[in-house]
Amino acid sequence: FVEGEGDHDNESFILDGNLLKINHSPDYEIKSSYQIRLRTTDSTDLTFEKSFDLYVNNINYEPTDILLSASSVDEDIEANSVVAVISAIDPDIGEQHSYQLVNGEGDNDNERFTIDGNLLKINESPRNHQKSSYNILLKTIDSTGLSYQKSIRIDVNFVNDQEPTD
Repeated sequence: FVEGEGDHDNESFILDGNLLKINHSPDYEIKSSYQIRLRTTDSTDLTFEKSFDLYVNNINYEPTDILLSASSVDEDIEANSVVAVISAIDPDIGEQHSYQLVNGEGDNDNERFTIDGNLLKINESPRNHQKSSYNILLKTIDSTGLSYQKSIRIDVNFVNDQEPTD
């Protein structure tokens, strides 16, 4: 390794004989390319220097979590109201996701909800005295088909809608 134009990332690599080795596992989302500058010397001490651009391949990672903008809903809201905005945590920057309600452990109340894009909507007006919480099973799928699913609880907030009698 030599100093000069294109030596920005020399410290990220080592030479082991004629093998170029990287010091740490590269991550495209952190750094997508490296620049190094090398010198070769022949048996008569003649040298040649050249800089190289090394590119990191972007590997797609699966989503790691599903989030709702709210974990509760007020009772007596209208049917088909938006309960929450759904989002996904994904190591891949700018990844697009779709969402769906799926069958499995934790899907007890899936039929009470629908998904419209990234909006979770309730199909009927909730009543706290009838049901104080719902459990749904959500799945997110990224643009390459990798997925993650999570059981989520949504509480129904009691709303005191009685007029004072005093």
